[in-house]
Amino acid sequence: MSDAPPRWVLLLDDDELWLRSLSRLLRTRGFEVRSFSSPEPALEALERDRPTLAVIDFVLGGGWTGATVARRIHRTLGRAAPPLVLVSGTLADVEDEELAIFDTVLSKGLKSERIVDEIAATLAESRQRPRSHEQLRPIRPRRRKHTPD
Repeated sequence: MSDAPPRWVLLLDDDELWLRSLSRLLRTRGFEVRSFSSPEPALEALERDRPTLAVIDFVLGGGWTGATVARRIHRTLGRAAPPLVLVSGTLADVEDEELAIFDTVLSKGLKSERIVDEIAATLAESRQRPRSHEQLRPIRPRRRKHTPD
């Protein structure tokens, strides 16, 4: 039996096809995946059981954005918040202040395998270097991986 923490990933995107595709790829890499197409059930699940990492789209509908969800996660979990990965097709339209809360920012235009590689790298990085209190400030610039749109 391994002492490693469970590797479950919360996926939040309003595109069901994208959710199924990314979920399938993450499962082939050994992750347990819980997918949500709207923020409310995702946030409820997160309060019951903290994920190892959360992957969030930016445009979610119903007045929600990925940044809104990320801020809610930080308000709810504080220092226990998981690393947050933004994967979006609309990065060119998003302000830097909205991106600052994410540990990794990726474009949906990347190959799916590369996105999964970056998600795994973000998780590995977070285990090696715990997040400091300073990194939890939502607008403070942080080291982020940016990918071209």
